[in-house]
Amino acid sequence: MGNLIRMKLHEDPKVVFAGYRIPHPLEPKMVVRVQTTNDYPADMAITTALSTLGNEFHAFSNEFDQQRENFWKRN
Repeated sequence: MGNLIRMKLHEDPKVVFAGYRIPHPLEPKMVVRVQTTNDYPADMAITTALSTLGNEFHAFSNEFDQQRENFWKRN
């Protein structure tokens, strides 16, 4: 999940740096670091990236469901 968020943040030209780390593998916690240009708040960059990822996941899910239905109709 962290890599998806990091890569989506890197697509934004106003994001200077984006990275993440997992403090401990047994804890369900991820630390995300974002640095943006002076005129763009980091929380806005994260919100935009998460919203875009949500839209992409939704589109993927819809396409998957449609293809699964088409498969079962043919077989």
